[in-house]
Amino acid sequence: MTADPITTNESGAANRPYREVTDAHGRVYRVGETDRDILGHSRKIMIYLPWIAMMAISVFEYAYGSAEDTLSSAHGWTQSNTFWILSVWVFFQAGIAFPAGWMREKGILTARRAMFIGSVLCVIGFLALSHLGNVGWRSSASA
Repeated sequence: MTADPITTNESGAANRPYREVTDAHGRVYRVGETDRDILGHSRKIMIYLPWIAMMAISVFEYAYGSAEDTLSSAHGWTQSNTFWILSVWVFFQAGIAFPAGWMREKGILTARRAMFIGSVLCVIGFLALSHLGNVGWRSSASA
């Protein structure tokens, strides 16, 4: 590891100097800054915000699971149809994590924009599901 000379932070938050340390792989680490210097607030906030977001989306997942019977009877779907809708949702919810993280690391997508796009897509999904008359993959025996 090599250490560059002490550099001052440009934000001037605390006018606290920091060092940039480079490891053998070329990664640069800034030593000497606090969480408040970098983020402007405590790290606890960065734990609580995603935790609250996960609690909010899990309410929708559990609500959908408990509303499956009502959806089946209201739209004439089978339990299998409503299960597949939930499975597709969970698959895409988990599958977007890697591409979104990659785009964030490359600077293509900011975290704020990713959250906004995700929330808009969730609303579109809920609206589409509420107005969907046929799930589209019924077998010929059940039609």
